[in-house]
Amino acid sequence: MLASFKRKLILFFCGSFLFSSLLAQELQVGDQIPDVDFNDIWNWNSSSLRLNEFKGKLIVLDFWGVFCVPCLEGFAKIDSLQKKLHNKVQFIAVNKGFGVDSTQSFFKYHPKVHRPSIPFITNDTLLHRYFPHQGNPYYVILDQSGKVLIKADYFEFAEKTFEELLKGNTDGVVPEYDRVEVNTLFDSPWDGMVDFASYIVRAPLESGLNIESGSPNGKNLVESGSIEQLYRFAFENLYDKKLELHRPGRVQLLVGDKDRFTKPSGINGLARFAWMRENYYRYVLRVPEKYTKNPYQLMLEDLKRYFNVEGKIVTQSVDHLVLINSKDAEKLLRTKGGDPKFTFLGNSLRMRDNGPIREIRNLPYARLSSAIKSRVENILGLPFADETGITENIDFAMKGTDLDNLTLEILKENLERYGLTLITKKLPVRVLVLKEVP
Repeated sequence: MLASFKRKLILFFCGSFLFSSLLAQELQVGDQIPDVDFNDIWNWNSSSLRLNEFKGKLIVLDFWGVFCVPCLEGFAKIDSLQKKLHNKVQFIAVNKGFGVDSTQSFFKYHPKVHRPSIPFITNDTLLHRYFPHQGNPYYVILDQSGKVLIKADYFEFAEKTFEELLKGNTDGVVPEYDRVEVNTLFDSPWDGMVDFASYIVRAPLESGLNIESGSPNGKNLVESGSIEQLYRFAFENLYDKKLELHRPGRVQLLVGDKDRFTKPSGINGLARFAWMRENYYRYVLRVPEKYTKNPYQLMLEDLKRYFNVEGKIVTQSVDHLVLINSKDAEKLLRTKGGDPKFTFLGNSLRMRDNGPIREIRNLPYARLSSAIKSRVENILGLPFADETGITENIDFAMKGTDLDNLTLEILKENLERYGLTLITKKLPVRVLVLKEVP
């Protein structure tokens, strides 16, 4: 009797293991997705969900993460489309490692993130086994019968896209690309014989090609980016990282087609992928272990040969927004003491709500100067310099709505309350000039 029970128990566990293994198999385009229960459901009229509930509709599985800005930005558009196409399409958000309570808490403390009226499958493992992927956002679209129509790294959130998808047409969708990670593009039988070599390959992220820096008999230099970025990396590593060529006004393009060198502002979605396909590069240099010269010198020579562009560092006078102070500034800024506090942050999608008033309390003035520099250069896109000379601890506060919707006028108005003024002034800076060679 006991032996019979043990045999049944073993068979039960073996059967359960086999069933779990089958569930864990990766699904391909054309496969039927099994109808299974999902129990950790948030933002829905039930705590459980089955995909069969939406049979007859396109199902879009939106794999997202709390640190994925494009995922968070997409929720508003998803919500709009769900309301318009609710009879034909069902969006379902899927996250991993975040349960119901954590997901609810995330939306509570991140008010700038739009909460779409769609179900959230939280703390998922099963769908991630069906559809393994690297990075988010990632999308799986199931047809009206529950078969995998397409696995996608990107698609346009537009009604016309879904009109085509309902017909089975996947144009306008960037399919999942196969990712290939290699140490080198040299054939493996001969790789160990290559001591000194370099190459430039057009390899946008969507190509899936990821060339690592390993080398069997030397050392590699690997850099990726647009033409402008490659030149910046080379000059900063060859001469001086304090060049800060990433800052506004630090690169001058004397070329015919500037869009080849740096991504045009305002292009996103499929246009961004198309631009990267033609203008995103990976540079690889292999040198022997005993090579002692700076390899970035060789990189610059290679870039000039390949792109027919010469780069040089020159000193130029560049317009800056310069912060100056009145005679009353130190008095107006002087701290009243108390525990140090820093909430002078914008409410970005990834950050918690920092309250209606954002302040710097009893901290060195340098914290304010750094925060203003970040906003002037990263948000307003203008070079910044500080000529106040203030070093003491200060108090400074702004309305949260002003900081979250910052313009140059709003910033100036808030600074002037503390005796600080932004003026336009030319300052000498080192600039990278890129010029096409005749």
